Amino acid sequence: MFARYRGNILEIPDTVQHFLRPGEDQDEKTTLEGGDVMIISPEHLIIGCSERTSASGANEAIKLLLSNDVVQKITIVKIPQRRDYMHIDTVFTQVKRNVWVLLQTLGAKQTSNQDNEPIAWFTDKKVKDKDRTEIIQFEKGRKKPRTFACLEDLLTDISINDLKSTEPIKFIYSGNGDFPTTRANSGRIRVTFWL
Repeated sequence: MFARYRGNILEIPDTVQHFLRPGEDQDEKTTLEGGDVMIISPEHLIIGCSERTSASGANEAIKLLLSNDVVQKITIVKIPQRRDYMHIDTVFTQVKRNVWVLLQTLGAKQTSNQDNEPIAWFTDKKVKDKDRTEIIQFEKGRKKPRTFACLEDLLTDISINDLKSTEPIKFIYSGNGDFPTTRANSGRIRVTFWL
């Protein structure tokens, strides 16, 4: 059934460092989880770097997809590697051109109480940065990648520039910000029954 499409298959290669011993850095492994790949418009792909998608996997996908003109723009959303977030389809989901469901704990409107604590001034910044979302966009022909401060900025840009929405952009925060429904799976409809 797919015989005529075999010439369209692009295989993401492993890096030379893919033979790792136990305990070595997993970012060198080439892994790409389906839940971390989101086609947001015909020319724009989002890849989430998460617990299941390595930086190496995202890097190889960017090079392969841009050089083969599969898309013109790829955005990497590096989310904290915590089970709460799993991969990007549990972090945000598009409802309409201008409406997004978003996990509030990773949104800009979520303020961290930890940043107000004294410990925020003297802990290792590298450790703190592991809990922050990074957003970097690569575009074919552009030398320097573009960055976004938060998910809302990225999704607003997508709605306006990629999806050509003329309506105001709206965000629906999962669970209306009430714990425990704000934890995970914001992109999926979640029903909680209390017994």
